[in-house]
Amino acid sequence: PGKKGLESFLSSVHHASLVQAAGIRQLKTIRSDIKAGTTFSCSPVIPRRANEKDKRAAVAVDALLNRLFIEPLIGHGYPLDALPVLEKIEKYFQDGDEKRLKAEPDFIGIQQYTRHTVESSWMIPYLQAKTISPVSQGADTTSLGWEIHPDSLYETLKRFADYNGVSSIYVTENGAAFTDKLVMGRVADTKRTDYLRSHIDAVLRARQEGVPVNGYFAWSLTDNFEWTEGYKARFGLVYVDYVTQRRFIKDSGYWYSQFIHAFEANQMKGAQAISGH
Repeated sequence: PGKKGLESFLSSVHHASLVQAAGIRQLKTIRSDIKAGTTFSCSPVIPRRANEKDKRAAVAVDALLNRLFIEPLIGHGYPLDALPVLEKIEKYFQDGDEKRLKAEPDFIGIQQYTRHTVESSWMIPYLQAKTISPVSQGADTTSLGWEIHPDSLYETLKRFADYNGVSSIYVTENGAAFTDKLVMGRVADTKRTDYLRSHIDAVLRARQEGVPVNGYFAWSLTDNFEWTEGYKARFGLVYVDYVTQRRFIKDSGYWYSQFIHAFEANQMKGAQAISGH
């Protein structure tokens, strides 16, 4: 933790890739009925302009954010074609590592919140790219400045489903942080409800087009300590008063509960119709 520089990065990437594959293989030796997989944080990347430099920048950032860990796991190796600096990772290979990088996950998870717009930048080493603030582009954003773009989740699901070896997908994280206000025991977080509704619609659209997405998990049940934001960013369906530790279900939490009950009822009706009962 805290170490920087290319060598530390490449060493960490390679060992994390080895570990994810080893963990899946080891779990499958414990019991034959275990379903083992892993989850990836990913975001679509688009070029700011249609010129070749920005397109190359988008390809490089995409390799870093979306391809770096899944491709070695399913036997494609590291995405050297898009990010040549990864050729230096061979320094950390030991005999047999190419085989050890691969496993057969029963599912993969997708952690997806937003998308990134990038442009070429010669000042950024290795990537030659930098991200552009959605706020500066006038996009609708969360309180963290993340662009709200439901189609990004749809596009991510479609893309990852195209990989050979991916037979089941779960959305293991999806949600939004907003500036929540507790007023008389209520949090009227309309924007979060809209975010969840539109992103669940994107999941359904992907599923209807044949993507094997089998579950959706909202991030998160309660407000919590976020890795880089501390207690400032509130993602929860339940508001936490950090001083008193009291909990208050937000309007989005009530909506999510109602949505799940309605979904289950529709599933039950469909099953009864099929069975003739």
